[in-house]
Amino acid sequence: MQFSLATILAVLPLLAAASPIAQQPRVTIPLSKRSNVRRADGSVDIEVMKLQVAHSTGKILRGFDTYARNKGQRHSLAPPTSQKREVGHDELVDESSQLWQGKISVGTPPVEYTVDFDTGSSDLFLPAKDCDQTCKGHTPYDTSASSTSKALNKSFTLKYGDGSNVSGKQFTDTVEIAGLKATKQTLGAATTYSDGFGSSNFPADGLMGMGFQSISEYNAPPVFQSFVSQGQTSDPVFAMKLTEQGSELTLGGLADTLYKGDITYVPVTQEGYWQVNFDSLNRPFFR
Repeated sequence: MQFSLATILAVLPLLAAASPIAQQPRVTIPLSKRSNVRRADGSVDIEVMKLQVAHSTGKILRGFDTYARNKGQRHSLAPPTSQKREVGHDELVDESSQLWQGKISVGTPPVEYTVDFDTGSSDLFLPAKDCDQTCKGHTPYDTSASSTSKALNKSFTLKYGDGSNVSGKQFTDTVEIAGLKATKQTLGAATTYSDGFGSSNFPADGLMGMGFQSISEYNAPPVFQSFVSQGQTSDPVFAMKLTEQGSELTLGGLADTLYKGDITYVPVTQEGYWQVNFDSLNRPFFR
């Protein structure tokens, strides 16, 4: 079975309590993709796709647990607590997974890192300078070299059902993407990466979540929410163009040249994941 990957424009309005003051125009950064979803002949590897679905499902289930811990109530889409299951996988840690990578800067003076932008989680973590050999090949985050870095004296550990994990200490620091700057942003400095996050399997330095605070393991505002609340964005919207080549992430508005007509916005039914109600679903994705 073969198909062409279409251009996808994902328009994701962020509902924030504070109205942003327009300080910056919209900004766009390029994204690169790493994926083993296709075989050498160009056909789709169904088994790999099945693994990606399983990993994504596991990550969502893990997010439900975090939501319940942060909010003190069960997410409306969460399965019954009596249902036995593993701790969630993250589709980004397996070598067969698909990663959408881009550049951010952290600290003062700023240091550039490559991160995977993940709409299914909400936290940012990078490899710490004192990370062991498991972080070899990644650009280290040296908290002592940043004048705006502050230790929160809190640990974090993210565990996955396949045994992959990342753990370390929480800090706040300045995070910048294409001129948008979030100050006192909570992030993790990892002192241990499991093999799944090793450079051969996970080429990005770290991961930046684009979801809501309610599924944050740190229970802290995610980076884009900080951009909005700190008045850095001209519009509380981010969008992604995902293609085989020329992918990009736009923050603070839409790339007008990538679409025609009016945008229809629909409400997020429950903040956590970017979940919305569908009236219907017509055409199949595969032919």
